[in-house]
Amino acid sequence: MANAVQHLIDSVARAWGFIDVIPSDRTRDAIGARLCCFVKLRSYGFSLHAIARQMNCDHTTVLYWLNKVPEDLAVKIIEWDPEDIDETLGLMNQVNDFLRDTKDERKEVSREHDRDSTTVV
Repeated sequence: MANAVQHLIDSVARAWGFIDVIPSDRTRDAIGARLCCFVKLRSYGFSLHAIARQMNCDHTTVLYWLNKVPEDLAVKIIEWDPEDIDETLGLMNQVNDFLRDTKDERKEVSREHDRDSTTVV
């Protein structure tokens, strides 16, 4: 089973343009690749802790992204074949759009928090 998991992670990494390993940085491509691995591994029945161990992150990170990803995108990720270049490009665009929207949403919440904390009563 470990070889199958590593093969999946390697396939996703290559599809997203990484050599073997998905970096742990916060670039959109790295986050997108990790998100795809989280969704695919969870769909195969892996626990949050098992996914986190394989991806070298905390299980709460896995939980956060699994709860955040829309169901329609999760289905596309589950059905995605990393070896299919055309399918990969389309999925990458959809994942990047989702990540961009998520980042914009977090910025807006942060701005609202900043405005609320500077209000004097």
